Parts: sequence; structure tokens; C-alpha cells
Amino acid sequence: NLDEALQLHVEAETILRRLTLKHSNNEDYESSLSAVLATLGNVYRDRGEVDTAIVVTREALALRERLMERDPGDIPRRDELVWTRNNLALMHFVRGEYEEALQRFQENLPILRRRAHEDSSNVNALGDLAFALSLLGELLFVLGRVVEADPVLNEALVVTRTMLRRAPESVYAKISFARVASQLAELMAVYGSREHMERFTAEAVPIAKEAYEQAPSHPMAAKVFCRAKLLEAYLALQQGQDDQVSALCRVAAESAEGFHLPSEETDYLEATAERLLLENRLAEAEPLLAELEKRRWVTPFLRKLANSRSAESTRPKNDAVRN
Repeated sequence: NLDEALQLHVEAETILRRLTLKHSNNEDYESSLSAVLATLGNVYRDRGEVDTAIVVTREALALRERLMERDPGDIPRRDELVWTRNNLALMHFVRGEYEEALQRFQENLPILRRRAHEDSSNVNALGDLAFALSLLGELLFVLGRVVEADPVLNEALVVTRTMLRRAPESVYAKISFARVASQLAELMAVYGSREHMERFTAEAVPIAKEAYEQAPSHPMAAKVFCRAKLLEAYLALQQGQDDQVSALCRVAAESAEGFHLPSEETDYLEATAERLLLENRLAEAEPLLAELEKRRWVTPFLRKLANSRSAESTRPKNDAVRN
């Protein structure tokens, strides 16, 4: 319950602020306050209050940077710091401030790479690196910088494969891998490489299914499963399997309700627009595409599908050819 979580975090924040002021030399209170602020930022983000989330997360970041300066060798604090930087970049991403998000992800990557290299057995370190690479790749893809997105996502794939090998039962590892494999499948579709798209889709689908079955109430598990089903539907469309397209889209629509949240509104709009286009419901998809255009969130993959459907709708029915 987000309302209850908000109340508890605000109460904890109030208490810790008083203790921090009263005991200004006690770093434990500052550290605890930074932790509460960091998770409070997530609560605000999940409620759709992204502006407030960014303000709170910036304060958490400033506290953690100050604590890190006092003891640069503190590994747990370093881990908390890079996590908070990733989180702030994500919030700028959600708010549509893509250049700011891009800069923050790029600044954090060298630290994340070094940390993953130095502590290669730490799955959390790999997860933080995969998170940043996946979102940076997604951001570049959304901005139409496909050639730049390619190596970033391929690096993310290597990292998530390692995560999955080291923690095969981890739902987070499964989500991370399925997300990146799906991203690469979409990128291959834009390149026109059907063989590679099929390969990445075939890798994404079973892992996404495992993640969703393991954690059906997890929004990210629902999201990667929905995305994988839409990729399957896209491939079925290319093969003229209309009944299969409809069946896969129904499954995708059901799973999409699992991330129909204020913080995931853009992703939900994108998935819905893609599903409607696959179902050849162009008129219903167009308002969603217009809203996504306003948010600068029409990926080259979605644009390719929309252009294909639009071209089909303007041709005589007996001349329409699947694209």
C-alpha cells in the first residue's frame, strides 16, 4: 500500500532529521536518513509524483556523496551511492528529461563497470551495471540513436547472462536478462535482421515467462512478459498467422494490467499502442501514438510498425502486403 508506505517513510524522515540535527557528529543518523530519503523517493515515484521524487532523491544523493567523501573506502556506502545515482537517472528518464538522464547514466557507468570488475562475484554489482546499461540503451533507442544503442545493449546482454548464470533462481536476474534480450530483438527488427530478431525473441520469451510465473504481481515481471509476447505477436504477423497474433495480444493485454501504474504510464501506453497496431486497430492506436510523440517516446521499432500499418490502410485491400 503506497499510502501506508508514504506515511511510514515520512514519519521516519521526521524523526531522523531531528536526530541528525541533535547529534550532528553521528554519521549513523545521516546514513539512516539518506536510506529513508532514497526509498521515500521511490515511493513518490511509484505514486506518480516524480517531481517530489527527484527532490527527495537529490537530497539522499547529496547526503551519500558527503558520507562517501569522509570515508572513500567504505564499500557499502559506495554501493548505496551508485544505486542512488542510478535511481535519480531513472527518475529523470520517467519525467521525460532524457538529456539529463543520459548524462547521469553515462557519468555513473565507469564507476559501475569498475565495481563489477573488482567484485565480479557480487550479483548486486552486476545488477546495478545491467540496470544502467539497459536503461541507457533504451534511452538511446528512444532518441533514435540506434547505432549507439547497439553496443550498450550487447554489453548489457553479457552482464545479464552472467547474472543469470550466477543466480539462476533470481527473479531480478531473469527480468534483467529478458528485458535486454527483448530490447535487442526490437533493435534487430529496426535493422531488418529477422534471423537475429527471432533469436533474441526466442531467448527472451522463456525467461520472461519464468519471471512472470515466479512473481506475477511484480510490475517489472509483468512488463518483460508483456514485451516478449508482443515480440512473438510481431513475428507471427510477419508469417501471416493472424489467429496467433490475436491470441498473443490477448495474453499481452492481460499481463499489461500488472504494470498499469502511475509510475509506468508511458510504458503502458507504449505496450497498448503496439498491441493495437499488431491487431490492426490503427484508429484506436493513433491517439496513444500522438500522446507518446508528445512525450518523445516513440521508439524506432514502434514507428516502423505504425508506418507499416498506416501504409497498409492507404492501399487497396487486394494490394496490401505484409511489411
